[in-house]
Amino acid sequence: MTLVELQAKHKQTSFNLQRAQSALQFARQTAQNEIKRKDKEIERIQERWVKVVNDQPKSALAVGMRCANLAAGSASVAPKARQEKNGLHISR
Repeated sequence: MTLVELQAKHKQTSFNLQRAQSALQFARQTAQNEIKRKDKEIERIQERWVKVVNDQPKSALAVGMRCANLAAGSASVAPKARQEKNGLHISR
């Protein structure tokens, strides 16, 4: 190969590398934005669950409802939820 051919191949390879780096940077940024969006969505869902969990006993008692599992003496199948400083924690 001549020097001109090598320089042309080098230029093409450099262009391809730059294009690949740009695509990778775009994919990383898109993934980071998606993670942030999902985290915000999870926070909103946790806040709604906390509200539902905190309001549920009040509304259930107001209409005279009670837990059937307590009457049967068995352990609850549904997860218990409690609010802590860092958000909703579900334990089984």
